[in-house]
Amino acid sequence: GELTVARALYEQAARQSPDPSQREQAALRAALLLVDEGRLDDAETRLRALAEATEDPELRLQARIGLSSVLLERGNSGRALSVLEDEDAAPLGVAWVVTLTQQRAACLIAAGDPQDAEALWRAVLSEWSADPDAVSQARLALADLALGQRRADEAEALYRAALDGSDDRYVQARAILGVGQASAAAGRVEQARVLYERLIREYPEQSDLVEIAQVAQSGRP
Repeated sequence: GELTVARALYEQAARQSPDPSQREQAALRAALLLVDEGRLDDAETRLRALAEATEDPELRLQARIGLSSVLLERGNSGRALSVLEDEDAAPLGVAWVVTLTQQRAACLIAAGDPQDAEALWRAVLSEWSADPDAVSQARLALADLALGQRRADEAEALYRAALDGSDDRYVQARAILGVGQASAAAGRVEQARVLYERLIREYPEQSDLVEIAQVAQSGRP
């Protein structure tokens, strides 16, 4: 299939490229495609080897996040978290801080520790308060956690803060959907309906979110 062809091309580049950094990037892409193919054992082996061999801190972090994702998909949240415990993404910039936090939080949630996941996101909110993208991502994540624990009013406030604080259309649409879901959870059905309609009408390009809103609006499970 297309994934196999793409992986073969990356594997060829990993063997033949004259640039060592390009060889490593190609090896990483090939390993991640193994995940998409469902070959988790092979992906785990390659990602672990790459993380141990590379001297590039960004590529090492990518490999370890990929390895963590594989372990989490296999139901081993403890090991998935442990491969990330020594990682510090701050020198690589806020985008990597957010990505690493997302993966760590996913491991903690899978392990049944949503409070620890919440603490991670509150740290991002505090330490990166000057970065609008980090703040938006942290607010959305905290809102999702609050909603998952049936704290609907707190979730709604966080979603609204994310909506008011971002110019990014995905964040805005995601926040409107969240306010709608929190409103529905709190029994404000008409308010939820209006919000879903707003998302569908004003953000048609956000097709995945629009689909969720349409399902919620229809009452289908």
